[in-house]
Amino acid sequence: MYATKESIEDVFKTKSFFTLSGLSTILHEPREGYKQRSYIQPIQFFQFIRDSDPVGQTAYIPSIKISTENWKEEDNKAPLLRNDGAFFVRNKHLQGWLSESDLNGLRWMDEKTVRSPLWIVEDDQPIVSIVLEKPKIKITPVIHNEQVIYNINIVVQAGINEKLKEISENKLIANTEKIIRDEILKTFEKGVEINSDVYKLGEILYRENPQKWNKEIKEKRFFLNKDSIEQINLISPKMNLDNKSNIYYTA
Repeated sequence: MYATKESIEDVFKTKSFFTLSGLSTILHEPREGYKQRSYIQPIQFFQFIRDSDPVGQTAYIPSIKISTENWKEEDNKAPLLRNDGAFFVRNKHLQGWLSESDLNGLRWMDEKTVRSPLWIVEDDQPIVSIVLEKPKIKITPVIHNEQVIYNINIVVQAGINEKLKEISENKLIANTEKIIRDEILKTFEKGVEINSDVYKLGEILYRENPQKWNKEIKEKRFFLNKDSIEQINLISPKMNLDNKSNIYYTA
């Protein structure tokens, strides 16, 4: 299921690249691309209905656009479909749209993420390409002075995909953790700006404390604010450097 700002007719006219079958586009095989580059998880219609039905819960619809930025056929730009963000719906009302860059943190908060790339940059120059896989997430709601705050623990596997410059193990870990934390918080704050619970924190609260959840939903127009996430803990990984071309995070 996708939404778009483009002409629907133009979207359906967009072909696959390299003369592949028309069924090879993101419209028909969304999960193949997601396995290689997990950013915004594709959904089916029943998932959207399930997620948008409960009062106060936020659902999203991935959006696509026609891109001519990356591929050419001979000397001509080749139009291809690609994800460019997502629309968010709450209480059966459209809350707004966030771009793919706004949603960088979503991949670290989704246990269905298969693999996603990350560049470590120094002095505006990329030095190491990391591939992170299969995050494991624990979200704990805590009530403090009648306010609900959330603590997040994440464990993720990682390996070096490409190294352009030497970097110490400690610095690699610290830079990776900082980028992940910053992306999670930025995406969360972008969601709060459009009254959207992008990480489904309300669902966690409902399961652990339904009475508090009901009170939050009834008393507040929107139950989150930019300070609702108190801590993001990335479990300090142990680096396995036996294989010089790969580094792995282990719990």
